[in-house]
Amino acid sequence: MTKKKDDMPEWAIEEIKNAKFEKPQLLTRTGYILEIYEEDKRIDTQLYEEVEDGRHIVTMEASKEHQA
Repeated sequence: MTKKKDDMPEWAIEEIKNAKFEKPQLLTRTGYILEIYEEDKRIDTQLYEEVEDGRHIVTMEASKEHQA
């Protein structure tokens, strides 16, 4: 079987399918907004302090009370 250049390896597909996500948690960090995705109700944010997994850029879900 020949794979296309853009195909993902089977192990990666399985890992994505079986990914477990924890409940969202409230964090207090400082930073600034990089991009707002109105349709998806999500916001990409650059943080000054890293989160527990070492990231400085996170995607957050915009709650209904903060939407215009």
